[in-house]
Parts: sequence; C-alpha cells; structure tokens
Amino acid sequence: MDANNHDDYNDRARLVVDMMTNEIVTANEQQRLSVQVTADYIPVVDAEHVGIRIWPVLAGEEEADEYELFHHTMGVYETEVEVSREGLYYAEAVVEINDQKLRPKKYFAVGRLYQEEVLLLMENGSEESGNEDHSAHH
Repeated sequence: MDANNHDDYNDRARLVVDMMTNEIVTANEQQRLSVQVTADYIPVVDAEHVGIRIWPVLAGEEEADEYELFHHTMGVYETEVEVSREGLYYAEAVVEINDQKLRPKKYFAVGRLYQEEVLLLMENGSEESGNEDHSAHH
C-alpha cells in the first residue's frame, strides 16, 4: 500500500462471512448450510459468488466437496450439503464481492470424533472451532 491507494483501502467495506454449520448434525443426510455475508454490518444481497468447500480433516483437502450457495434472504445464502461420515470437518467459504475475494475457514463436528481429531482440536486451541471472527478487511 502506498499513499496513492491508502484512501481506497480505507474506503472499502468491512466484509464479514459467517458460516452457520450447526444444522449439519448427522452423516449421510441432506442438511442445510447457511452463510451470512455483511458489509459494514449491512446484509450483502448481491454477491457475485458464494460457495463452500467441505472436507474431512483427516482425509485432506483433495476430498473436498464443493457447493454453490444461493441468496435466501437478508444476506443469508443457503444450500443443502451431505457429509459421508461422522467426524471433524473443515468448511471453507469462497465469497466474491466486487473486487474482493474472501476464503474464511473453520472446523465443525458431525457426530462422534476420532481421537486424532480431538487431539487436533486441542493442539489448535479453540480459535477455529467455535464462534471465531470470520471477517476479512481487504
């Protein structure tokens, strides 16, 4: 950043992406996943793209399933997802608004966790496994 684009940087909206994975509670069943997108606390109803990638933590990102989300209401985008087994998952939102692209990532659990998954959560603390701030300011 230099003096010429400093004002442009500061004039951009503060974008927040909140992935709501709490409705994904069982494996092998279609369940709703919602993502709320706000800019300076105002719902974004016209994002160019809202998608999500989901994969089991122990399996690795190469096993990610990708979903397109569609605007439902008041900046909330939704889709139906299905996870194949119980365990710890990563969810990575892919949100494009104007010239900004956000890719926040978080953990979520479905059913019982394997011991390795519990240890992974303990090693990483709670910064990714709860109600962390999914914001980015570009």
